[in-house]
Amino acid sequence: MTETTEHIYDRAASSWARTGPILLSDHTARPFVLEAAGCLDGLRVLDLGCGEGYVARQLAARGAGAILADRKSTRLNSSHAN
Repeated sequence: MTETTEHIYDRAASSWARTGPILLSDHTARPFVLEAAGCLDGLRVLDLGCGEGYVARQLAARGAGAILADRKSTRLNSSHAN
């Protein structure tokens, strides 16, 4: 039986937390979106499909209260610690 991408991700999710930009979108679109968002003090944002919470942590650093939602709760484990 071939293992699905979802199962592979789920198995690794508990030990994976990004600490810096590694994906193409981290270097292309995302910096422009964050710059356009500006100061987020006092605002709440919803990060759907947040994975382990990397973008939510960037939004929180700009003052936002982030609400994280992902299909699998195992993907959220590392974001709660930060």
